[in-house]
Amino acid sequence: MINNISFKKSILLLVILSIVVFINGCRIVNADSIFNNKNIHVYHIKGSLNGIAIDGSGNIWVTNASNRTVTQISSTGSILETYPLGDSPLNIAIDRHGNIWILMEFSLTELNPVPSGGVHIKNIHNKNLEWGSANSGGIAINGGNNILVSHDDTIMEFSHSGSIEYKINDNSLDLHGGDIAIGYGAVWVVGRRSITRLNDSGLKIYSIGSYTTAIALDTFNSGIIWVTYAQRYGREGDVIKLNSSGATLGMYKVGVNPEAIATDGSGNVWVANQGDYINNDNGSVSELSPSGVLLKTYNVGQSASAIAIDDSGNVWVACRNDVYELINVATPVKTPLVSYLK
Repeated sequence: MINNISFKKSILLLVILSIVVFINGCRIVNADSIFNNKNIHVYHIKGSLNGIAIDGSGNIWVTNASNRTVTQISSTGSILETYPLGDSPLNIAIDRHGNIWILMEFSLTELNPVPSGGVHIKNIHNKNLEWGSANSGGIAINGGNNILVSHDDTIMEFSHSGSIEYKINDNSLDLHGGDIAIGYGAVWVVGRRSITRLNDSGLKIYSIGSYTTAIALDTFNSGIIWVTYAQRYGREGDVIKLNSSGATLGMYKVGVNPEAIATDGSGNVWVANQGDYINNDNGSVSELSPSGVLLKTYNVGQSASAIAIDDSGNVWVACRNDVYELINVATPVKTPLVSYLK
């Protein structure tokens, strides 16, 4: 009798799995998510994924460094198109008009969506002008729709037409082409072991004391800044909570090798942890409360390197060869993520 009941339960589980896979079509559902009542959809895009952004229509744009492409995924979960870029992308942002801006190894590229479908690709700066080769960089859009980038030891602001508004180049600033965020009356740039604040009063560096990797401004709790850093490769990292004056308010443990960070509409903090990819360990996503309490950890693929939240509360994570979508786990965020913070 017990064996018969177990057999019936197994058959029922297989039927449920088949229905889920059929309904989701091209989406691949992580079986573990069914038991947790939390769907996790996986999109296979071979290469080396390293950047992710979401436009106002809910489309997801993912950059691929090794294939030198950007892939568009629809809000309903279909892989729509992959566009060649001709150069290795480093990071991506989307402005309020829906134009996609991609920081490249040697240039800045703009993709203008065409109403009939597809995009028009425009190279703004070529490799002979402002910068040389790099393997990291940050990009963000400010409230005036200008584009700010950090690349090597340079910070630049471009107008929407591509002209340079200002440029700072100083190898003593510990910029290192790190992540960049805009808000609270300043531009914030991640360095090797610090963050740099630029505003009308000038430039100020705040030492973190370890390998800083990413920054996010809390759109829910005004004046709060979150910075990820790793003390040593292969070990758990930390996220630091600061105020807009640079004072440390707290430090909290996350996963192994934290690489990217985002905040949702209720102030929760989402951290993409690369994991120990040298030993083929998978990455993870840590969810923390606004007070720094670890709420939950989600398992994702290897080398989780970028994270974004859409206006339906889905969390999107770019891993080495896959994009993970954590369904309805966060409080929605208005997209595209353009700085409206003052």
